[in-house]
Amino acid sequence: EIDENIIRRDLTALERAEQLKRRKEIYEKLYPHSKESRNQYTAKRNNFAEQKTFTEDTAQKTGKSQRSIQQDIQIANNISDDVKEEIKGTGLENKKTALLTIAKAPAEEQKEIAEQLKIGASPIQNKELNPAYKVDFVLRKVFVDEAWLDLPPNYDIAEQQKIADCL
Repeated sequence: EIDENIIRRDLTALERAEQLKRRKEIYEKLYPHSKESRNQYTAKRNNFAEQKTFTEDTAQKTGKSQRSIQQDIQIANNISDDVKEEIKGTGLENKKTALLTIAKAPAEEQKEIAEQLKIGASPIQNKELNPAYKVDFVLRKVFVDEAWLDLPPNYDIAEQQKIADCL
């Protein structure tokens, strides 16, 4: 049932992450060796070389990359339950990049970051920049004249990020 829900693709990013978390719990109960640290020598010695890891198996069945599966699990595991409840029903629920930003933050800062992302503010504020000019490279927005605007499509974020990192 979980596999069918994941593959249907009408889940939000947060719902998909929660489904994958539950799938991982079930998979690791069914195949306990899949969560053990493996390399080519221990796998052959322990006779579970054929056993795929959770990410390998899920990536193959869903057509997603292993990294995408790992990121979804990171979202499900690292975002606190109260913040998840606050995000549900908002535009953030289906923005994987924003969810990863929240997931990477310490638990005590997640609620504040979620609030900032909901109103379009940048959780990443460079203190060296003039307060009237801020750029959120994650959401592709720029703060000009007290308003958040979308960056133009041809705006080179990678180059601007290098410049901002040097400030």
